[in-house]
Amino acid sequence: MKCMVLAAGLGTRLLPLTLCRAKSAVPYRNQPLICHCLKKLAAEGIDQVAVNLHHLPDSVRQAVSAANLDRMRIRYSYEPKILGTAGALNPVRDWLAKETFLLVNGKIVFDFDLRAALTCHRQSGALSTLVLVDDVKEEDFNPVFVNPQGAVTGFARTGEERVLPGMVFTGIHIVDSRIWQYIPVSGATDMVRDVYAAALKRGELVASYHATGSWLEFSTLPRYWRLNAEAGGNCIGYDARIHPSAELTNCVVWNGVYIAQGCELENCVVADGVDLPEHTRLKNVVIVPAWLASPEFQPYVRGENIIYPWEIAR
Repeated sequence: MKCMVLAAGLGTRLLPLTLCRAKSAVPYRNQPLICHCLKKLAAEGIDQVAVNLHHLPDSVRQAVSAANLDRMRIRYSYEPKILGTAGALNPVRDWLAKETFLLVNGKIVFDFDLRAALTCHRQSGALSTLVLVDDVKEEDFNPVFVNPQGAVTGFARTGEERVLPGMVFTGIHIVDSRIWQYIPVSGATDMVRDVYAAALKRGELVASYHATGSWLEFSTLPRYWRLNAEAGGNCIGYDARIHPSAELTNCVVWNGVYIAQGCELENCVVADGVDLPEHTRLKNVVIVPAWLASPEFQPYVRGENIIYPWEIAR
């Protein structure tokens, strides 16, 4: 079975971390998100994957090449302009067109059984099956509306009043080849807003599969820090040099970081290549090298680094 992994997003809600890496190349427990995803797909028997790219594409390629996925055939689809979650399929339309395929968001980590979801899809005869999980009340996810038979009837919009209990879309689709009649051959299109909305109006069945197990989604800075912290303790990246006198509490340290003597960090994310001088004391911030600063982050530059409070990000 073939799979398209979506990795082209700008990752604006993860800024300034995504000044360093594409969203799907951001690490969770020292492994880029897309590598968690690809390894899970490989374990499920998926051996042919296309990955779309746009923002900082080399960071994704480098992450994947270091993941030792020798048995998985991976092709890349670079988008000079972002094509959206449905438009991204067009450059690989001929490759995907004749069979059912998976479409997976490259920023998630999950452990549930995709084979069971595929069986559910084939039995339903649906145009597409969306893998859903129970709504997480404390998180700002838009719920999916499902009838008692498991058919998707609609999607909540951003800012719309939430109806709980509900279900949340995981970013995993199982898609029938009939989908192509709903995807324009050019331009940017979205699977939910454009394709599924049109298909539902025409009476197509978009089914759901209720998954159980772990599902982690990393779209925002607060969520990124929290999910890392919940995994336990500090996470220290490769080639990081930390002086023995430095004190770190619930910190995520990426690769090639230097933390000098006497530093005290709490609840911090330290991005690739950061050099922290002696006796730096910081709490609840993201730290990124200042040379990467785009205009909106210039007010947060302190010396050689961007110091950005992750709690204000949404």
